[in-house]
Amino acid sequence: MNTPHSAAPQALGYLYQVRHSLLALLKDDREEAAVVLEGLDDVAVEGNNHVTLDQLKHHVKRSATLTSQSPDLWKTIRVWSSGLATGAWNPNEVTLNLITTASASTDTVAYYLREGRTRDTSTALNLLRTAAQESGSQELAPAVAAFQALSVSQQLQLVNAIYVRDQAPNIQEIESAIKKQLYFATSAEYLDAVYIRLEGWWFPKVVNQLISQARQPITRLELREVVCEISRQFRHDSLPLDYTLVEPDERYYTIHNDRQFVRQLRQLNINLKRVRFAVIDYYRAFEQRTRWAQEDLLIDEELITYEKRLKEQWERWVADITDEFDDLEANEQCVKFGRQVYSAMQAANIPIRPSMPVGHEYVMRGSYHMLTDEEDPHVCWHPKFLDQLAQLQAAAAAS
Repeated sequence: MNTPHSAAPQALGYLYQVRHSLLALLKDDREEAAVVLEGLDDVAVEGNNHVTLDQLKHHVKRSATLTSQSPDLWKTIRVWSSGLATGAWNPNEVTLNLITTASASTDTVAYYLREGRTRDTSTALNLLRTAAQESGSQELAPAVAAFQALSVSQQLQLVNAIYVRDQAPNIQEIESAIKKQLYFATSAEYLDAVYIRLEGWWFPKVVNQLISQARQPITRLELREVVCEISRQFRHDSLPLDYTLVEPDERYYTIHNDRQFVRQLRQLNINLKRVRFAVIDYYRAFEQRTRWAQEDLLIDEELITYEKRLKEQWERWVADITDEFDDLEANEQCVKFGRQVYSAMQAANIPIRPSMPVGHEYVMRGSYHMLTDEEDPHVCWHPKFLDQLAQLQAAAAAS
């Protein structure tokens, strides 16, 4: 519920700005195009000696209208009048876009500054001058003063550069507009997943730009590379990787300290660092497999088939390494055996699909830990683990 002091509209405005900047860069066909937020304007798209400056006005309600006395119009006029007066940009090298989800009322300044047949900058300028003279609003006074401080020629230059883009898609609808730009980048079945990952890259990128002193522009070339890289992962012979460098919090390690797959590793007397990496692989694989399933990226019983492949490869390792041991009764030899089998798994390359991206191994390693984590595990590192597990279960039942 929004109260009079709710921050929701402002928060939506910021999110809208971020999404709009992504859409603007996707739509710009200039090879050298680059975007900067909160620089010369809400969103600035630069390139080839021409800059597009976008002022964004987002309204939750579709009934909002833009008139010649609207604060949205005059606050924008103030920003642009000040920029022109200080020489922040060359009026011959800019396009000034007022992008609003509201509708421009007929026969108003905004109406005559829209692109298309109704555009009439002379009429718009006259209406703007009249509105400035007739305005008695204290709220709009600074904006009116900034506009009236411009020379006649500057006012003409300003109005000629302005385009009102009304009835723009709102915060929800702009998502569809972005997906439309991605239509040819991937198959229709993967469009939502590609969009989610692109936005997941874009938002932190924008945050880094905003907090950076240098305000390094985000380039169209960089965006295209990211779109291509994400799209490459969505093919019938590949799957996306989302958890390559993600780590769980410390509580996760504590919770999983007594899991079956950890007990199996302890039997091999491996160091705590390797156990920690095993927990990380388990976490990453579990989260990745869950996300694939939630996004319907898996085909039929693909995970079941994959686990069967992993189990068969484990059986091959066991068979190969068994020839190197004459006696597997002593625990010392069993530990050595188990370490060799476990190391073989760590060094293996068994992708779930043939053309998986670099770094896919965590899915394989974590999936092996899932197989060793079952109540009656299908995979064991220590050759006597099942016997020892049965003894522990029998002792627990007798107590």
